[in-house]
Amino acid sequence: MKVKVYGLGILVSGLVTGILLLLLSWGLYQFRWSNSVLQMGVWAVYGLSSLAGGFLVGKKLRSRRFLWGMLMGLVYFLILFVISGATTGGWSGNLAEMAAACGICLAGGMLGGMLS
Repeated sequence: MKVKVYGLGILVSGLVTGILLLLLSWGLYQFRWSNSVLQMGVWAVYGLSSLAGGFLVGKKLRSRRFLWGMLMGLVYFLILFVISGATTGGWSGNLAEMAAACGICLAGGMLGGMLS
């Protein structure tokens, strides 16, 4: 049961990520945003996507919502981490940035679970 719910949560998070990244890329093209604005936008996408997944998981599981939502944020981050490493040929990023992204995903998932 929980695996099915988490699969659905990842699907929703992925759809939200795709839509928000399309909007972010349009804004980048249209308004010529700087790299710092782009970085904040990507972190906002991480937070909102994990929030959506955490909300769905919390709504479906109905108990310990913040915990299941936070776990959803962790799963989302791990999938992003693996895909990023596979597509760029390794993990050469800044540890502080990775920790910040993980924290944003955890907080977004937990908040989504609590709001559900």
